[in-house]
Amino acid sequence: MTVTVMPPGTYQEIQGNTIRDSHWVLPLVIRSGHVNGIVPYSGVVPVRENSQVLGQWSLELDRFLSACMDIGYQLNARMILRIDARADRLGQFRIVDVNFKPNLTGPGRPDRERHTSLVAMAAQGLGWSYSQLVANLARLDWRRSR
Repeated sequence: MTVTVMPPGTYQEIQGNTIRDSHWVLPLVIRSGHVNGIVPYSGVVPVRENSQVLGQWSLELDRFLSACMDIGYQLNARMILRIDARADRLGQFRIVDVNFKPNLTGPGRPDRERHTSLVAMAAQGLGWSYSQLVANLARLDWRRSR
């Protein structure tokens, strides 16, 4: 599972500008198609072919997402964090990696129209196009402090 933690800021959404006072998460992305426990490199198998946006989740997962947002707060993250997690044998999600510089690839390059990133897929789950994601990130005030 991939969790994209967004920093506080003003975001342009479908209904207009939304001010987010604290870290928040984009819709979750679930990965599949593992080979020997590893997802194939996205240059070989496009992310779109082995990943999907999760529309709804359980209260238990909500607690895990709160912990992910708290990581953003504790790190005073001013840009996206991508947190990769895996479920253990009991179904509890455990953090595997915190990416401070996640891939932000989007469609549009020659011969890579179907390629995208996990972050861009999560943003699409919110109804954002790749261009809207990039524009929202560009508008963030990175100098902001707590």
